[in-house]
Amino acid sequence: MDEAGTEQSAIIDIAGYDVPVLANGLYDRYRSNPPLSVIEQESPLTDLSWFKTVFINLLKPTQGLNEPIPTAQGARKAR
Repeated sequence: MDEAGTEQSAIIDIAGYDVPVLANGLYDRYRSNPPLSVIEQESPLTDLSWFKTVFINLLKPTQGLNEPIPTAQGARKAR
């Protein structure tokens, strides 16, 4: 805020358009990809549980990825 109590804005480019955003706000600092730790720190009441589960699931290896693919009994194998 400035001395008059009004919030300052910054102009950022989104797909060729000049868009005003809150100066030094999350979007001004990180665009659309702020770290979850920053959001937790600045907005502790925001529920980030969904984002955390998505991130954890992306890091987990797929179970059975290196196991052989089962074939049906009597099925002909590709040559």
